[in-house]
Amino acid sequence: ATQEAAEQFKGSEMKLESLNFLEAVRHFESLPVAEIVRIYGAIGGVPAYLDKWDATKSFKDNICRLVLTPSGALYGEADAVISAELRELSAYATGFSRAKISVYLKNLANFNIVEKVVSFETGGWENAKKGVYQIKDTFVNFWFKFVYPNMSNLYLLSPEEFYDTYIEKELDAYLERYFREVCTEYLLILNQMGQLPFTIKRVGTWIGKTGRIDIVAQSEDRRSIIGFCNWDKPMMTMDMCENMAMAMEQARLTSDDYYLFSATDFEPALQSYVVRDPRFKLINMNEL
Repeated sequence: ATQEAAEQFKGSEMKLESLNFLEAVRHFESLPVAEIVRIYGAIGGVPAYLDKWDATKSFKDNICRLVLTPSGALYGEADAVISAELRELSAYATGFSRAKISVYLKNLANFNIVEKVVSFETGGWENAKKGVYQIKDTFVNFWFKFVYPNMSNLYLLSPEEFYDTYIEKELDAYLERYFREVCTEYLLILNQMGQLPFTIKRVGTWIGKTGRIDIVAQSEDRRSIIGFCNWDKPMMTMDMCENMAMAMEQARLTSDDYYLFSATDFEPALQSYVVRDPRFKLINMNEL
């Protein structure tokens, strides 16, 4: 019982607060922004987690040391965070009816473990998904995405072999969500500073059945700023922007202001185009 209480305390103690991305950047002033996005997408903004990260080591080295090694500081943290809130973990498994699952999802949401992401409200509801559930806590999400499904092999492989096999190939796809959150935070900061074309009152993501608009930010009179985010492709291209335009048609959205974020680069043709069209603004990683 004493050990159980200690584990619960550990999970709750380390989760007392969480920094936003700008604060995380200040925490790692010596690192490139792209590297901080990776860190932020893996362990979140909890200061107790960030303090354990060695900025002189690579992302892989830190994950192997903190997360994939049984003696690592974050090795059992995801279980501790969930155990601190839920007593009967075995009940939260798959194979139940839709009605029973909805009860468990509601409980998980009440404890801020999962959240329901509802598509930004536009006129194109017939083309939008009703909503999707995702794990809210960043590190818990990382653990259950990469580590928990492969625990049996974690005992057989070295941390480095496990990372190369189960994390390396899918990491960038996983980080797209967190890059989108970083870009949204950037827009909100510009909004606070009065540097957007108008003041935004609502912001979210439009989730379509066949497409997505990464960021939709609207004013009180429903003028829209559209944000499109590229994390892992070699460059943002005109074709990618055309796909965004198709999603806007499905969502029945129009805009005179587009913010295109790329963690890599922009296609020369796109750069030439935006010079002639002031509606588009290109934001690269250095500006973030």
